[in-house]
Amino acid sequence: MLPLCSFSEITIFDQNSPLSSWQTVYKSTNPHQTEIVKDVLLNAGLKAIVFNKQDHAYKFGNIEVKVDPDSVIRAIKIIEEEINFNHE
Repeated sequence: MLPLCSFSEITIFDQNSPLSSWQTVYKSTNPHQTEIVKDVLLNAGLKAIVFNKQDHAYKFGNIEVKVDPDSVIRAIKIIEEEINFNHE
């Protein structure tokens, strides 16, 4: 069983769950960035989840945004074209 953590809910799923096949399209150590990416993908009509693999005590590890396998290419394209966290 793997924990799936979002800021508003905690869900547990196992390898037989449909969510176990979802693919990571974005990783960050910044929880705000992952939530923004998830919201942009949701607003584009994709199903997206935040999977928090970060250690809560020491804050190391990544937080991932995952989408279903059929949406990976579209999600990556949206992230590359619409989201920029560089402050130049």
